[in-house]
This record gives sequence, C-alpha cells and structure tokens, in this order.
Amino acid sequence: MKQLAIYVPLGFFAMLGVLVMMFAMLFLEEMQNTAYAGSYPTQVEGIDQTLLRAYFMAEQRTEEISPGCKGMTWTLVAAVGYIETKHATYSSSDRGNVDRTIAENGDVSPPIVGIALNGRNRTQAIPDTDGGELDGDEEWDRAVGPMQFIPGSWRSYGQDGNDDGKKNPQNVFDATAAAVGHLCRSGGNDLTTEAGLKRAIMGYNNSLEYYEDVLERKKHYDSLAIPHLAVDPNAQCGGAPDRTPDLPAANGTSTSATLHPELCELYIIMGTTFADQGLWLGPMTPGGNMGEDQQNHHCIRPGDSGKHGSGHACDFYVGHHNANASLKYPQSHLKAREVINALIRESPKYTNMCIIYEQRIWWGTSGKIGDWLAVSSPMEDRGDFNQNHYNHIHLSVGEPAGRC
Repeated sequence: MKQLAIYVPLGFFAMLGVLVMMFAMLFLEEMQNTAYAGSYPTQVEGIDQTLLRAYFMAEQRTEEISPGCKGMTWTLVAAVGYIETKHATYSSSDRGNVDRTIAENGDVSPPIVGIALNGRNRTQAIPDTDGGELDGDEEWDRAVGPMQFIPGSWRSYGQDGNDDGKKNPQNVFDATAAAVGHLCRSGGNDLTTEAGLKRAIMGYNNSLEYYEDVLERKKHYDSLAIPHLAVDPNAQCGGAPDRTPDLPAANGTSTSATLHPELCELYIIMGTTFADQGLWLGPMTPGGNMGEDQQNHHCIRPGDSGKHGSGHACDFYVGHHNANASLKYPQSHLKAREVINALIRESPKYTNMCIIYEQRIWWGTSGKIGDWLAVSSPMEDRGDFNQNHYNHIHLSVGEPAGRC
C-alpha cells in the first residue's frame, strides 16, 4: 500500500523548539530561585552547587517519587553520592583522572561509566541487559551516572528529575531522584528507624562496609544541616513581645517577667537561627507565638508558678499548634528533630538543659550527647498530642537537676 507523505510546516518545528527552550529556561530559573530553609546549607565543600540543589530537590520530591516514604533526607542521598562517585567526580573506570563538569540542567560531562561487571575486581557478574544503550558495553553491564545505576535498576527506578521529558542516569537531577526511589523501596518506605535505614543503604549495595561508610558520611552532612547555634549580637531580651508584665500567680506568688539569662540566649537563638524554617517549623517565633494575641504565652505564663512562670522554659510549635506534627506535618516533625539535635550538641554550654518532644525527654544532666532518638527516653502517655508534646518542643534551662 502506498504510504502517504505528511507535510508539516517548518514553522511548527520552530514554534516547538521555542516552547521547549522556554520550559527549560523556566526550570533552570526555578532551580536557581528555590528558597531552601535554614536546614539546607548554602554550600558544602566538595559538592558542585548544581548537584547540591539536586540533592535538596530529590528530598523535596520524595512524596511524588515514593508516596508515603518517611525519613528521606538530602544528607542520605548526598552520602550515597559521595561513596558512589565522590559527587560526580570519580568513576571506577578512570579513577577520577578526568575533569568533569555539571551543566545547569544537571547533565554530567563526560559521562560516568564504571568498570565491566564481569565477576572480576570484586564485582558481581552481570551480563549485558540493555544492548549497551546506557553503558556502551554489549557484553557486560556497567554502573552509570553519578548515583551508579546498572541498566536493570535504572529501568525500575529511573526518574525525570528535571522535568525535561527524559530519564537520564547521567543527569544529577534524574539520578538523585531515582536514588530516592531506590532507597525508599529498599527501606520499606520507612527510613526513620535504624533498621529501615540500614535496609535502604544495604539495598543499594549489600555490604556492611558500604553501609557504615554511607552512615558515617551522612552523619557528617547531618552536622551541616542546621547551622551551629549563634546569638545575634544585636538582639535584646526585653520589651514586647518578649515579655509579659509581672502578674501575681494563682497561689499568690509573683510571676517573673524575666527569662533566665541562659534561656534568654536560647530564646534569641531559636528566633534568629530557626524561625525561618517556614515549610517545616511553621510560623515559629521566639517563644512559640502563633499570633500577637498570645502575648508570648508560651515563655512567660501569667499565673504559672512553675518553670514557665519562673522564666526557665519556652515552648516552640512544630507545624501548627493544633495538630500532631508527626502525623500531619511529617517534614516539620523531622526538621524539629534536627533542631533538637543541634540543641543537644550545644547543651554543654548551658545549665541543666532539658528537652521534651514527641512523648520523649532528654536531660542534659545525663551527659548523653548524640542523636535525639538514641539519647532521649520515652515518657508516659498523658492523653493527647499537646500534653504528649507532639505539637511543640519544650525547652528548659537553668532549673535544678530533675526539673524540666
């Protein structure tokens, strides 16, 4: 049967090309203008800025990539990226002796292609599965790209992380997004537990040494996720809305209108260092205010003869004051844990620091410095999410040992 020739005006192709360029420019502008909250460092030594954005964006798109996945962080993706290719600078086939660049759209040049997986050099033998399409080898498969996917895994996990209509393992946005999917699935969609995190990492590479290396690198990046606590030298403790007037407490004693000096410092820190968390910690201001009408109720409480009345404690909302953050605001919940980890690291500077959150308590007097979940202790169930501190961080300093 005679085939019909279909003629398309050249102008159509020109218009199509313009549209493609417009979408690409919009995507690049969006990446460059993305405002990352304070938990994201503006730069990390050894990581190209475009790749750093890719790590951030991969975490941000976790729900889209793997719905319901909990506990994914950019620091985990970056840790895997470091161990695999030293952040897109190293390949097992060239030993890093090639200068590589990352374009604004995320493409790595020259491409990263690992050694042949032929059973030698401590590799598993994997005969070719893609006809050399991704790795250029028609006899054996090879790991490709900054996150080192083999062709078979790329078919399962490949993503279009930069929305250009292609899934390219040599593109940092695509590859990091794919790594999120791989890690989530391997970890059973829950990376908040030690067991889930271990399954995720060892699912990427079934080696205990690999797991330990990734975990060590992740901890390093975790330490960069929140800036070290620092007092704004121009800030003052005093005056509205930092204070409420001295008022008689219910039992006749006087309620202090002055924060303990150490809590005053932490009060400023929580405002100047963490108040811009936005997406994760909600409209948090020093003292946990959600609005001016609260008059800083969560630092100095009129009529409270206890720690809040004596200026030794403040509460800071997570997500929203009227919701369980761990259920309704999971990202806020995870970032709150990072804030707490930063406080714990700095706790030796303060007197008897105590933190309560998510029905757990940590005492500075214990001397335990480490990850919040590892060094804190569970508390009894007090009946609702507010009393169990699932909607706010309770921070206390300067109290006698045993009081929080």
